Amino acid sequence: MEKTTGKHCLKRHKFGQDEEDFISNFKIVISDNLLSFNDSAHLEDEEKQYQFSTFLKHLSSEALVLTYAGIHGVTRDVEKKFHLILGIRNRLAARYHIDVYDVTAEMIHEERQELTVKDIKAALDFLDGRMSIDQMMEEDGIEGEAFEDKNNEGPELKNEVMDINVQKLFDLFLDRMSDIEKFFALIEIGCSEKYASMTVSQFSVDPVFINIVEADSRYAKNIKMGDVVIKRPDRHSYTDRDIELKDVKFVGGTVVRYQREQTRFRWAKLKEVISEDDILGNKSVEYFQEKWDELLNKYNY
Repeated sequence: MEKTTGKHCLKRHKFGQDEEDFISNFKIVISDNLLSFNDSAHLEDEEKQYQFSTFLKHLSSEALVLTYAGIHGVTRDVEKKFHLILGIRNRLAARYHIDVYDVTAEMIHEERQELTVKDIKAALDFLDGRMSIDQMMEEDGIEGEAFEDKNNEGPELKNEVMDINVQKLFDLFLDRMSDIEKFFALIEIGCSEKYASMTVSQFSVDPVFINIVEADSRYAKNIKMGDVVIKRPDRHSYTDRDIELKDVKFVGGTVVRYQREQTRFRWAKLKEVISEDDILGNKSVEYFQEKWDELLNKYNY
């Protein structure tokens, strides 16, 4: 059944060289959500049960978004905005019997006024190949900062004492994670400027990250041998040149993109039960940094 749903998506979307990324994304999404199938805690109608094929169809949509986000080099939320804009453009073109390229940003804005004309123009320029992501960031398109990782902002130091209950909550938060999930969670909170500024391709060949992935039975299959091109290692330099590595061990990029998205979701959930002051407090920073050092020492061999 999983293969049937996956084949239907592949046939419809024609990913070409990115086909393996979709398959990998689909398997990861299924693995992470399998326990929620017909779980009453996840159903709007607790009396109603769903066929597994319906469950897979729902998950395939998430895998599609993750795959296209990887292709475009953007976050999942930005990719969803792209999908919305393209869907409206197609509907307007059909409604008025015009070419999709004749649909204007103003027409799309009239349909969904929460989307600004500026954002719509930036999205269409990117999707139609008239503008790169770097140019969009410079133009501040799609809310600008959505295209950049916020990992490198770092925490602000505030309080001097961490409450024992806060520490217990942090312990529970991290203990429920695998090491690969902890790795990205601690990067997100600001434990490493080095990793916070890495591109997906830089992550893919990092020795520590490879060791962590190799030790995880769920993700070890994403380790491959081949050529890797690191595009603009210093993303803020216009003179920076690509680096091409031949026949090296690397981790498939979908793992990095997926974990980054999941990490942001986990921190958002934690902030629902604890204040940001507690998360970014002085003693909290020390706590997370200690956990980071432990993790790094475990896999830096």
